[in-house]
Amino acid sequence: MEKVKNSSVYLEEVHLKYLALMSIISGLNKSEYLRSLIDDDMLKNEDIVKQFEKLLY
Repeated sequence: MEKVKNSSVYLEEVHLKYLALMSIISGLNKSEYLRSLIDDDMLKNEDIVKQFEKLLY
């Protein structure tokens, strides 16, 4: 898989603390934990995403 850094996200201090805590609990680094959240969300919303992908792409 090719990894590309192409986005930035502004997080409040409370979000950063939560991210650090949950990454420790999950055994992942912060980037891996964020990707896992996105992956889970993508799977949960797969049908909706497919509909919009057809419209956008």
